[in-house]
Amino acid sequence: MSENNNLIVLEKINATTVFGVEGGSKSIIDKIKEEVSKLKLDASTKKGREEIISVAYRISKSKTFLDGEGKKSKEGFQKAVDLVDAERKKIRDELDELKASVREPVTKFENAEKLRISDLEERIALIKALDVFDAALPELEIINERLLKAEELSKFEWMEFEPKANFESNQVINKLNDYKEQRELFIKQQEEIEKNRIAESERQAVIREEAVKAEAIKAEREKAETEKAEAKAKEDALIAEKAELEEKVRLADEAKIKAEADRKQKALDDAKKAEDDKIEAKKLADEQTKKAVEDEKKRAEEEVLKAKREEESRAADKKHKSKINNSIMDSFKSLGCDEDLAKKIITSIVRGEINNTTIKY
Repeated sequence: MSENNNLIVLEKINATTVFGVEGGSKSIIDKIKEEVSKLKLDASTKKGREEIISVAYRISKSKTFLDGEGKKSKEGFQKAVDLVDAERKKIRDELDELKASVREPVTKFENAEKLRISDLEERIALIKALDVFDAALPELEIINERLLKAEELSKFEWMEFEPKANFESNQVINKLNDYKEQRELFIKQQEEIEKNRIAESERQAVIREEAVKAEAIKAEREKAETEKAEAKAKEDALIAEKAELEEKVRLADEAKIKAEADRKQKALDDAKKAEDDKIEAKKLADEQTKKAVEDEKKRAEEEVLKAKREEESRAADKKHKSKINNSIMDSFKSLGCDEDLAKKIITSIVRGEINNTTIKY
């Protein structure tokens, strides 16, 4: 077969034989088919695919040539127009069918290539979407899941897309690592804030305890000084009065003076007893103040312990809910639901936006 003669021998065509009788084109078509069947066409190599495309093109050219000859014959065979058109149609249909049949391996290869390339492009788009989040700073668990997914996708057999896939994977992994560092820093800062809050609470409790204690000591000191001054004043007054009576003893009746002296002595004794009672009362007040200080210290310690227990409870509750939510998300994903949709469904259930549906924590 010669490429220069478009799959047929260029010799003078007998229009009457080819187009003037029914089935006249069969011998030419059969000859083209016979020549095509002799070719060893292989779509597994680039050279083979190019040869197949070339053969299909030459079949198309033969179709065009024969159809053109038929058109010329039509001008000279007006009486056989219908017969000529029928043969022309047969030539077009059968050679189009032959062309499609010959080119089918290449067509299948091209379609497979389109699907392969489309699949790789979709995987790259999936990689690029891994660093897109609804929240400004996503949770650490979600970031770690995305990092694992990015690492998994980066190991895929990318072929000619490998440079682009490596670039996108590195971009996404770097950005996810930045998110991870930011989230870990945020968690550390929150822990430090909570630690400082507890320390400040403890410090304030100590300050309040010291203030109560200092105020009690100051009040007792002032009270003791006042009572001491009052006792001293009374004692001085009694001593002066006693001295006055002693002076009167020399001038008055001994019995009368003695009686007056006894009365004054009794007054001194009563004053001493009153002072002893005050000392006892002060001792009792000191004990009550000490108990009040101890009660305040105990209350402050209980308040700090309560704050710690509440924080531990909140952390445990958050961890428990996170574990259950991740378990539910894994169930959704096993049913074919993508991660973002699963996350939105769980969030909607928690917010009560889905009727008759709750999560038991």
